[in-house]
Amino acid sequence: MTTKSTPKDLIDSFPHSKLTPIATATTEPDYLSLHQLQYEINDNAETLSSTLGDGQHGHLFLVISETEYLEMTDGIPCIPPVQPPFDPVHAANATAPQILFDLYHNAIKAFRNQLLEAIPIEYIESLGHPTRGFNKVSPLEILSHLWETFGKIQASDLIANDEHMKAAWHPPTPIQQLFQQLEKGNQFIIASGQVMDERIIARIGYQIIEKTGLFDLASRNWRYKDEADKTLANFKKHFQKANKDLALTATSSSAGYHTANQSTVTKGKSYCWTHGIVHNTKHTSATCEKQAPGHKTGATLHNKQGGSTKTYQYTPPSSVAPNTPPLASSPPFFPPDAIADTGCTGHFLSTNIAHIHCQPTVPGINVVLPDGRTITSSHITELNIPSLPPAARTAHIFPGLSNGSLISIGQLCDHGCTATFTSDTVRIALNNTVVLRGGRSPYTRLWTLDSPVTPNPPATELHAPVHDKNFANHLGDHSGTLADRIAFVHASLFSPQLSTWCKAIDKGRLTTFPDITSAQVKRHPPQSVPMVKGHLDQQRSNLRSTKPKVTLSASVDPDDINFDTNPVVQVSRYTPR
Repeated sequence: MTTKSTPKDLIDSFPHSKLTPIATATTEPDYLSLHQLQYEINDNAETLSSTLGDGQHGHLFLVISETEYLEMTDGIPCIPPVQPPFDPVHAANATAPQILFDLYHNAIKAFRNQLLEAIPIEYIESLGHPTRGFNKVSPLEILSHLWETFGKIQASDLIANDEHMKAAWHPPTPIQQLFQQLEKGNQFIIASGQVMDERIIARIGYQIIEKTGLFDLASRNWRYKDEADKTLANFKKHFQKANKDLALTATSSSAGYHTANQSTVTKGKSYCWTHGIVHNTKHTSATCEKQAPGHKTGATLHNKQGGSTKTYQYTPPSSVAPNTPPLASSPPFFPPDAIADTGCTGHFLSTNIAHIHCQPTVPGINVVLPDGRTITSSHITELNIPSLPPAARTAHIFPGLSNGSLISIGQLCDHGCTATFTSDTVRIALNNTVVLRGGRSPYTRLWTLDSPVTPNPPATELHAPVHDKNFANHLGDHSGTLADRIAFVHASLFSPQLSTWCKAIDKGRLTTFPDITSAQVKRHPPQSVPMVKGHLDQQRSNLRSTKPKVTLSASVDPDDINFDTNPVVQVSRYTPR
């Protein structure tokens, strides 16, 4: 800084060249507005370097109290510079003291001018001189007056701070904004002279995150932590990690977060003045190796500078990208986190899902994630589901999708599939045959897919061996009608309950028996006595007794019988007297 730096020059160089107004003619300053004012002017003062004091905090000593400054500098005081004499005796060009004093003096003027512009005059009028105004009033005097007069925290301020701390937060707003919201609220509480356990602050943050409905698993893990570990620092670390994971894996709307599944795909393109639009991001106007006369290296797609407008089909020298990492062999299964995604434009796979015919691709496709980041595919492949048509199996592998694979419902439906979603299941069918099914995660509330459904082998007819003529004749005798054939097969299975038999047929457990469906069984149920008797589980009581029998004759009156000693009585005939 030189002596030519005027107060206006200094103000223009500050990060806050214009301080936030703290009040109006009808609204007095309060703690929050003064806190913001102090923060901005402190920032300006620290950016104005100085060798005074400890030499590490610029001119901060001009806007904070001496006690605060000594705490900040570990007891090193700041001694203001003294104006040098008008005709000093010193070596040639030794003007450092004068420069130091001029900067100190101009900084005072700059800070005072900023404060006078941000504060209505009626709130500091008592500090000014009737004729000289505020020329002899330091910035620290103005700030001290404001804090003493208006800086006391009122009950209404505490209520407002509590509401601000508990204000709702929701992605895609950065989670750091929530952390800052909690920190500022805690600082306000400390400034009021109160102390709040930081675990209570962390609990407030947890309640805010829980209301989003997007962090079920992370919230569950947080609840399981010991109370001693639920500090504000651990809260930030825990949910910062969960938020990063959400940015990668969240692909379906949940609790209003509808932008999570709006991934977009763009081909890697660049522009060359000579060749035009190039499908190779490494080929630009600046890197072109075959430049035409008049080639301009600064040309871009948005500023072609008179260059080519054609599309150049780039042929890579090899089908393998130079930096493509080797891909591990395909696993034989679907992982539990393969997500049925209705918003994804294609099958975007991680490396932990079953796939076939995998080939490196140059250039790969770019996917823009909800958090703004871009990931690039490394291979093109196919889902290992032979029952699907080839176009429905085409997929791209993204090493960056380390936490889950996205199965595009749109791509499947575009090629003849039907997707059926319920509250807790999902089913993908092709030509009325289920090829994929899955459930809904209780934590993320996303539908995930299980391993592909293996088609049942075709049912084979029951042919009797040639040497067993009796069996063949017996089968022929009972296959005259469908009802007879159902009754025969039912008997050969030892007469099971019809409901059990139908369940086994529907689950494909009886594919080696003649082609009989559960609907046919229900239409022609066999009237099987062994089935009924074989499943009796109760017997009528009092059919047989070990007690001696007493036979009543016509001359015996029932009133004369003691039933306590003769509980079983056989009555042949009784005629009243």
